[in-house]
Amino acid sequence: MGSVTMSGERLATLENSVENIKDDVTELKQDAKARQETDLKVAESLAKLTAIQEQNQDLKPRMRAVEQKQWLWGGGLALLMFIAPFVTKFFFG
Repeated sequence: MGSVTMSGERLATLENSVENIKDDVTELKQDAKARQETDLKVAESLAKLTAIQEQNQDLKPRMRAVEQKQWLWGGGLALLMFIAPFVTKFFFG
């Protein structure tokens, strides 16, 4: 009878171990699913960033043109403001 009790305890221990393993497997599956979702979100973000970077590359020539016009108009305006007092004094002065 002692061996029956001993094997019953061993069986209970094994059943407990199996339950713990099942719980661990369930946890691992949940972790894997969460990582998969995170990987998907990271991939989507990377795709968006790549698209934005490509758009920015297309804007570089246009930005250079705007900067050149800005310097041209700014220089012309500064020259006009410098000459205006002399012209007014010469014609109206």
